[in-house]
Amino acid sequence: MASSHNRMDETARALRMSPWMVKNLANPGEKFLGIFSKEGILKCHRTDLAIKKSRGPKNLLMEKLVIDLCHPNKI
Repeated sequence: MASSHNRMDETARALRMSPWMVKNLANPGEKFLGIFSKEGILKCHRTDLAIKKSRGPKNLLMEKLVIDLCHPNKI
């Protein structure tokens, strides 16, 4: 159990998110591994930042995120 907790803490630090937030995002991930993997969470985080920094039309950024999440092996 400790190693799982350590991985969650490492993921939280890498994403600059609270461990609580990562835990809540990751728990449903057991059913949706491609979406809620570390890479999937990172893609969501990057898209969130891009939207907040107005780096493109929101609808296109979200569409790209959905496409990227459907292909979890590509980052």
